[in-house]
Amino acid sequence: AWWLAPAVVALVLGAVIVFGRAHGLWYDELFSTEVSRLPLSEIFRAAWEGRGTTWYLRDIPPSYNLPWYVLAHSWLALGWPDADWPLRLLSLLAAAVGVAVLTRAVARLGGSRRTALVAGLAVAANPLVLAWVTEARPYGVAVLAAAGAVLGLARWLDRARGGLTLFGLAGAATGLAHWYALL
Repeated sequence: AWWLAPAVVALVLGAVIVFGRAHGLWYDELFSTEVSRLPLSEIFRAAWEGRGTTWYLRDIPPSYNLPWYVLAHSWLALGWPDADWPLRLLSLLAAAVGVAVLTRAVARLGGSRRTALVAGLAVAANPLVLAWVTEARPYGVAVLAAAGAVLGLARWLDRARGGLTLFGLAGAATGLAHWYALL
């Protein structure tokens, strides 16, 4: 379980940010929250029809980040309180899992636990990464998917079974999480 250490660091530092913020949700986070609280049928219908779900974004359909809205809707359906932090926590949890996956992938690529721990801690304690993955947006999910792609690449290079499949699926998930992440 040595590879979980960077994930724990990310969770602790991220929790300080999520629960220590003195300001509420900003514009894009509010949109995530608003769309995620709609019934799934309405989210899918708006994405299919290419129309927005709010009057102020009537030309912006939820198809842009549809997987995020479905995931966020499911997360909020678990009965979280009506507060700013539940979606931020979802993104942070996904990023922490991503840091753990990345740490394992670097160990496989680099052949050293020490190298993997340094790489994992470099990501987990990076202020810019922490700022983004503690927002109520899909950035933490993008970190998880990108880390899965790195693990798939490492497995493929080791000629392990399913490596190329994981690489392809996780790469596609990275793009679905956020199209900038694919780049």
